[in-house]
Amino acid sequence: MCTLKSVGKLSGTVAVRLIGRHDGRVFLDRNTQFALGEGSEINIVDGVEQGLRSMKSGERALLRINAKHAYGAEGCERLGVPPDAYVEFDVDLESYDPVFVSSHPVYCASCIHYRQCKASVWCLSVCSCFCLSVPSGV
Repeated sequence: MCTLKSVGKLSGTVAVRLIGRHDGRVFLDRNTQFALGEGSEINIVDGVEQGLRSMKSGERALLRINAKHAYGAEGCERLGVPPDAYVEFDVDLESYDPVFVSSHPVYCASCIHYRQCKASVWCLSVCSCFCLSVPSGV
């Protein structure tokens, strides 16, 4: 029988304390809660969201984030972050309720079978694994 592995990402709700700095100056200090993947709606930079995905509840981290994953070529005048600036965030992950969000396909670790939701299956090579079947028309 195949061991199926999902190709996807962790999501879920986080409660976090963030302290953002640029050149040693604090520009942000707040506690917040949000669903990973929706941080931009409450002005959480992409680099912080990426870092949070690799953390566990109770962990602390210092994230050094380049402009591409922070405030970009525009910067953030409201916070006093200039264009193309690297920033640092002290992150205290108070809680993380992870949820695995599966993207397609799901694959068999012992062969090269691919399966999507709703039983759509693609066989990319012949193997001795019969755990998946190929639907007609594929």
